[in-house]
Amino acid sequence: MSTFELNSTNATFDSKGYMVMSGLINSLSSVTDREIEIMLGEGTFNFGNGIFLSGHDVVIRGAGMDKTILIFTSTIDYKDDALFNFQGTADDEISVEFRDMTVKTNVVASMVSPSTSKLISSSSYLIKCYYVHSFVMRRVHIQIANLACTCIDIRKGSNIDIRQCKFENYNRRTVGGILWLRGDIENVHVIDNTFYKYGNDEAVAIWSTNNFVGVSVGDEFSKRNIHICHNRFYYGDDTSVLYGTSIKTNLWDGVVDRFIAIFTNQDDYTGDSTGDNTDDSTDDSTDNITYESTYESGNEDENEDACRHIVNGIHLDNNEFHINGAISHLVTVAFDKNTSFKDVNLNHNIIDYGTGWHTAGSASSWAELMDFCIYYDTNYCANEKNDSDAYIAYSDETFSIVGNTITCGSNVYNVLESTDASGNTTTYNQDNHIVLDYRGARVLFADNLVRCTRDEATSDEVDFANKGVIMLHSGFKSGEILFKHNHCEGLHALATITAFRYDKYVDNVIKTCRIDAEGNYLQGDTRILLQDVKEAHIIMRDSELHSEYPIFFLEEFADQGSAFFRGNLVCRESRLSGDLSKGYFIYTGSSASNVTSARFICEGNVFHNIAKTNVYPSLPSTVTCVHKNNIFKDTTE
Repeated sequence: MSTFELNSTNATFDSKGYMVMSGLINSLSSVTDREIEIMLGEGTFNFGNGIFLSGHDVVIRGAGMDKTILIFTSTIDYKDDALFNFQGTADDEISVEFRDMTVKTNVVASMVSPSTSKLISSSSYLIKCYYVHSFVMRRVHIQIANLACTCIDIRKGSNIDIRQCKFENYNRRTVGGILWLRGDIENVHVIDNTFYKYGNDEAVAIWSTNNFVGVSVGDEFSKRNIHICHNRFYYGDDTSVLYGTSIKTNLWDGVVDRFIAIFTNQDDYTGDSTGDNTDDSTDDSTDNITYESTYESGNEDENEDACRHIVNGIHLDNNEFHINGAISHLVTVAFDKNTSFKDVNLNHNIIDYGTGWHTAGSASSWAELMDFCIYYDTNYCANEKNDSDAYIAYSDETFSIVGNTITCGSNVYNVLESTDASGNTTTYNQDNHIVLDYRGARVLFADNLVRCTRDEATSDEVDFANKGVIMLHSGFKSGEILFKHNHCEGLHALATITAFRYDKYVDNVIKTCRIDAEGNYLQGDTRILLQDVKEAHIIMRDSELHSEYPIFFLEEFADQGSAFFRGNLVCRESRLSGDLSKGYFIYTGSSASNVTSARFICEGNVFHNIAKTNVYPSLPSTVTCVHKNNIFKDTTE
C-alpha cells in the first residue's frame, strides 16, 4: 500500500492560508501499488486539480467532517468530467472509500475558466466511479452551489454503503443531482444521511441501461437489494449558500421534474438546440432542455428496449421528505416491458409539504405534483404508436406503498393566467396534487395517512370540492389498486381514471380498471371518475365516506363492468349551506348510453343526509342494480 499524508506540518500554504494539494496529486500518477491511502489532517485544503486513478483501491481519510475541509477554488484541471475520477474495469473492479471530511465547490464568477465553465454550464461530477465492488462513505459533507454538477455518480457498482453524510446541492439549474447509481447496481445501503436540494435533477436516481459507454442487444442488467432508508430529504433554496451571485442562477423553469427516480430506462432528452444537452446558452429560451414526460418509462431506442432488467429488493423506506418548493414528481418508479421485478417497496415515509407551494405562469407551464408515480410497460405512449400494447396485462407483481404519512398545510396549486378574446387577462388558482399516479401497474396502497388542509371555498359545494388532493389517477393503461385501511382528508377526488393524454384520446387504451377499497376513512370529494374506460371493476366496502360533493361514489362508468358498495357509512357533509339530501350514488350523464353491460350492488350500508331516490337512481336497462339492507338516516324521505 502507498500511503500519503498531508497536514499542517508538511504542507505548503497558499496566499489564503490553505494547504496546497497539487504536489500530492501529482505524486499519485507514479504509484504502482494496488492500494492507495490518502490521509488529510485538520485544516483547509486547496484542491486545485482533480484526481484520476485507474485500477487502484483508494481510501481518502480526513480528521473529521468539520475538521478537514477540501475547497475547489481556483482553476480546476479535472479529469474527464469529474473531480474525483476512479475507474476499474469489468475484469478488475476497484474499491473506493471516503471518510470524515467536507468537500466544497465554491466556484464564483471570477474563477470561470475553460475548465471551470464546464462545471457551470454542462454536466459534470464531483465523484465518479466505474466498476466498483465496494464504495464506502462515512461522515462526509458535500456542498455544491450554482454548478451543473452531480455529487456522486457510480456506474456498475456493488456493496455501496453511505451513512451519516450530509449532501447539499443548490445547483439552481436543469442539471445536477446528488446520488446517481447506474447500470448493474447491487447491495446498496444509503442510511441515516441528510440531503438538501434546490434545482432540477434527481436527489437520488437508480437508472440507466449502460454501465459505461453503451449497450448491446440482449444485454442483461440487475438492480438488487437496494436500501434507501432512514434519510432526511429537504427541498428548497438556501440563499446563504450562493458562492457569488454574479454566476447566472435559476437556469431552469423552477419546477423539479422528478426528485427520486428508479428507472430501468432513462427518458430521451429533447429540444436542446446545441445537441449537447447542456444549459450553455446565455439565453434560457434557446437552450430549452426538457425531458419527455415521465408518463413514459423510457427511451424508445429499440436496442435499449431489447436489454433485459432484473429488479429485486428495492426499499425506499422510513425516510423524511420536507418539501418547500415546486416539484412535479416526488418519487417515480418506471419499468419497461423487458423488466422482471419483485419486492419494490415505498413504505413508512413521511412527506411534508409544509404550508404548500404555488407556481406562477401561463396555463401551458403549470406543474402537477404527484407524490408517487408507478409506471410499467408504458413505452408505447412515448411515440403514440402500437395502441394494441395497451392490451398487455398490467404487472403481475405488486408495488407496495404502505404506511406513509403525507401532509400539506395548505393547497398545492398553480397561479395561472387566462386571456379572453378582448385581451383581458385574469388570474386563477388551479389545484394539482395527485398522491398516486399509476400506469400498467398493480399497487398495494395501504395504511397510509393523507391529510391536506384545504382553503375554504367561496361559493358552493362544487367549488369546495375542486380543492384538495386526488388520491388515485391513471390513464392510457390498465391497472389495479388494492386500497386498504387508509385515512384520507381533504380530497379533491378519490380517483380519476381517464384515457386522455396530451390533448387527445387514445382509443382502446384503458382496457381494465380495478379498484378494491376496504376499511378506509375518506373525507372531502369521494368520487371515482371513470372516463372512456372499457371495463371497470370497483369494490368499496367497510369504509367511511364523509362526502362534500353532490356525487359520493361514481361519476360516469366504463362500457362494462361491476361496482360493489357494501357495509359502508356515508355521511353527506358540507361546511357550506345547501341541500344535504343531494347525495348521488352514481351520475352517468351523457355516457349512460355507452354502458353495454354492468352490475351494481349496494348492500348493507348506512346513509346520513342522503335521499333514497338518489342512491337508487334510474339507469339504462343494460345496468343491473341490486339494493338491499341499506339504512337511511336524517333524511326527509
